[in-house]
Amino acid sequence: MAEKKDVILNEMNAVLDLLIENAQKLNELSLQVIAEEEISPLQAQQQELLSALVELDNAFHQADSLAEEKISAIQAAVNDKIENFQQLNSNFMENIINAHGLIQFKDGKAKKTKKIKSLKN
Repeated sequence: MAEKKDVILNEMNAVLDLLIENAQKLNELSLQVIAEEEISPLQAQQQELLSALVELDNAFHQADSLAEEKISAIQAAVNDKIENFQQLNSNFMENIINAHGLIQFKDGKAKKTKKIKSLKN
């Protein structure tokens, strides 16, 4: 039996709380001189949380239907948190680009790139 949409939305809500907390830490680090050792674990955690969020989103679209009124409040909170995360992530990227250049770590050496064409894949 598929999960109920309200249960999935509550799980998404919890993952988004962790994602926002992680993005806030990345933002704080981006305002300082950063090392790969500091930023890599947070970026790895962010990737894991984003993957979990995608899985939950897929489950949400396959879940048993509920009355729209019941899920609309939770869905609004989830949407607000997604917007909050997107803004934090955007701020992080701007801080890195403006203050430090885009830092690329390869073979333990940091290289700065001042210009990038696109941040989206």
